[in-house]
Amino acid sequence: MERFFDENLNQLRTNLNRMAELAYANVNTAVQALVEKDLDLVKKTLDADEEIDELNKWVDQHVVEHITLCSPVASDVRLLYTAIKGSRDLERAGDEATSIAKRARKIIRSGYSDELYDIPRLGEMATTQINDAMGCFLKGDLESARALPAKDKKIDKLYKKIDKQINKQISSSDADPKVVPAMIDLLFISKSLERVGDHASNIALEVVYYLTGDDIRHTDEAKGA
Repeated sequence: MERFFDENLNQLRTNLNRMAELAYANVNTAVQALVEKDLDLVKKTLDADEEIDELNKWVDQHVVEHITLCSPVASDVRLLYTAIKGSRDLERAGDEATSIAKRARKIIRSGYSDELYDIPRLGEMATTQINDAMGCFLKGDLESARALPAKDKKIDKLYKKIDKQINKQISSSDADPKVVPAMIDLLFISKSLERVGDHASNIALEVVYYLTGDDIRHTDEAKGA
């Protein structure tokens, strides 16, 4: 039973890491599709989402199985809780990548060739946040986990800047009606990337709970204050 216990927890960590790798890659690929106007990359992003969904279901199933069969101690219960919560955030980050890819496809097909504002940089910041959050989990890095929410504020700040720029352009008297739909899609893409950053920050907060037992959600620390 002890061997099963250890193997199951190791497999749980492995599959969570795989989910993070896929979410990271999918968001990157979706943004790359937009930048390069590449419909093949759109398809690649959409096809890869299924594996994230399957891994999410695997995590849920094996956490329940582990609790039922192994009667884990408190620290392992926190690990299992973090696994379920983290898996859900990674699955939703994958959903945002799918949303970005679908909107990128619309923009590409519309023939839009104007400015993308700072969306590529926002994508880079959001995916870095995913990578950093998962690193905190795998390494048990409490200090870095506590620092992540403050980094998310930079993502929020850039998102608000993009939102303001695009809305100003859309509402201007010389806005071209033909490109307005594409610009609205860019707004939604930037929002999706901001949400990816939020999901990564959630994982960091869950890591803090896993390592310390302290629930710091809804505190100034969680808000990066």
